[in-house]
Amino acid sequence: MFEATNRATGAQTFLYAGEHCGRTLMAFSTSTDTTITDLPHFDPITGQSSASGGGGTGPGGSTAAWAPLNRELFHAINLTFLAMKLKPGSTLSAVLETITANPSRVLPTTAPSLNTIIKNNLDSQHSSLTDYVNELRIQIPAIKQYRFTLIRNALAALKTPPTVYL
Repeated sequence: MFEATNRATGAQTFLYAGEHCGRTLMAFSTSTDTTITDLPHFDPITGQSSASGGGGTGPGGSTAAWAPLNRELFHAINLTFLAMKLKPGSTLSAVLETITANPSRVLPTTAPSLNTIIKNNLDSQHSSLTDYVNELRIQIPAIKQYRFTLIRNALAALKTPPTVYL
């Protein structure tokens, strides 16, 4: 997934690409004035990502071990963008950037922020992120089941646990 900005209008959008196409786009970008840097990738079908193996590349090329909760948040955020078709440049983009910049540092506000963003973007046909993912599963039956146990536990541990919208 790439965030793209239209130079003429300033409008932002997402481009979704497979790994081969994505690497080709990144290679092409080196011949432009805006080089695309390699960030952790995510495959919603398998649940595999560069965040899954314990290491990841953040902005500037730094590598750090991924905290398990951050890895799960990374997966949930990417699924949220994909399933709920959220726009780039949102608060969710900022949360994702924070996690990828500091994959080993768990912030206590990240899980509640994601939960609130999901809640605020639900429509009348969906009551959770899982509803959106199940709808995608009709088109892509191989999509992995996501339980988000660590995020659920982090939300349950809050002084006033919220309704969970995962």
